[in-house]
Amino acid sequence: MPAQKVKDPRVAQKSKEPVRVRQEVAPENRLRRFWRETIAELRKVVWPTRDQAVNLTLIVLATVIAMSVFLFVIDYALTQIVRAILLRQ
Repeated sequence: MPAQKVKDPRVAQKSKEPVRVRQEVAPENRLRRFWRETIAELRKVVWPTRDQAVNLTLIVLATVIAMSVFLFVIDYALTQIVRAILLRQ
């Protein structure tokens, strides 16, 4: 009786996608790898200059203040309209 050939799941077959075999890694090694990759990505970041950071912060603050005033005015106007409608009856 001829020996049966065992198919290796890692070998790609013509009609199927290749099967990815994941190597098990100890949790502490995964954490260490994550930390190293995070530091490497942070080194690639182009950080804004101090002037850019200040300007962008001022833009954000101005936008927040403008939206706060806008929402206050809308809220006050709608409150007065509802109050007038309810008190008229």
